[in-house]
Amino acid sequence: MDCAIRISPDGRKVTTVYNDKFHQAMRPLLGAPDITRASHVQYDAEREIWVATRVSDGSFLCEHKNREECVKEEVRILNQDLNKLSKE
Repeated sequence: MDCAIRISPDGRKVTTVYNDKFHQAMRPLLGAPDITRASHVQYDAEREIWVATRVSDGSFLCEHKNREECVKEEVRILNQDLNKLSKE
């Protein structure tokens, strides 16, 4: 899975979707990360489906019957968002 990374214009902040492989490779360069959750994946028992939402505003990201597939789509969307931000 590809990983998007955004570096702030002043070069002081790096933002990415957390990935253990990326973390292991970049930690020696960037130091200890300040990790904050961008989204949640929770089970909706009433509808029997996994739902991903943004932490910032509770907005819907995606849903799927299978949790693993929901997480994959969640990561894809968050990486896509980072790519858009990097081009602004």
